[in-house]
Amino acid sequence: MMKENKKARSLGMTLHIRYCSSVLYHFAMLVYGIMVIRLYGVGDIGGINGILIILFFLLALAGLLLQAESLMKYADPLNKENRRWYTGLFIWECMEMILAYLLASGPYKGYVTISCYSVFVAVSLSVSVCIHRRIQRQYQQIKRTSEFGRLVARYEEEVLGETGADLSLCMKGFQKFLVYVILLVFVYKLTLMSWIATGVFAVANGWILWNLHWEGIRKLIPHSKLYFAVLGVCTTAGLILLKLIYDQTIVVSLFQERDAQEYLMVWILCFLPLVYYGSKVSVGYMNQTHRWVA
Repeated sequence: MMKENKKARSLGMTLHIRYCSSVLYHFAMLVYGIMVIRLYGVGDIGGINGILIILFFLLALAGLLLQAESLMKYADPLNKENRRWYTGLFIWECMEMILAYLLASGPYKGYVTISCYSVFVAVSLSVSVCIHRRIQRQYQQIKRTSEFGRLVARYEEEVLGETGADLSLCMKGFQKFLVYVILLVFVYKLTLMSWIATGVFAVANGWILWNLHWEGIRKLIPHSKLYFAVLGVCTTAGLILLKLIYDQTIVVSLFQERDAQEYLMVWILCFLPLVYYGSKVSVGYMNQTHRWVA
């Protein structure tokens, strides 16, 4: 695709989207964390509460995924310098999600615990805002000089090249994968009913991952077979482990009196290795179809 036929992609808007997605994440995790801390262990949390918990959890995941491409060295012309900041934020935000689970399963569930968690999220949000604003100030300084053009030119020399993969097809694979994750809300509970259902679903899940992502992984990821094997083992082991916990074969206090939707939210975390491949697809696709502008 010739450069003149590419769509323009604003670096400023990209940085702003990451900023907003970080704010979205912290807001969603605040509401989600408060709800799971208050409702953990309650026999009947009600349909509305269950839907809200899933909704805010998915919003938090969406905010996290929107920031995931920033972990790539060549996500944008400035990211070689900014990646360490984004990586620190990403790790901290993952810890925020883990903290919500730990507090929800702990013995103390009163207003003091909720207040401490709220303060932690507020501090995390403040740190995130400071870092994002620092990156945006750096961008504004570069934008006002001729350095931006040289920066983009150097970036294109380093990253634009033939990958051998049909990146538009890879992007469609992720769109189909999103539909698959949404459908899991309705079918995952069936996998907990019996070991036969768990086994059938494990095979089906492996086939879906292979069908949607293997071709792109083969062409974009070094040691692609090992990477895909790790992804398959993570998701399959997650299914088996959660089934053992559900059957009380393995007793984990964190999962006591949890419903199927909460088990699903934990299992979705087993797909996190896919974030690396998704980031490479996103960056590669945007670089092939867009040109960077201020």
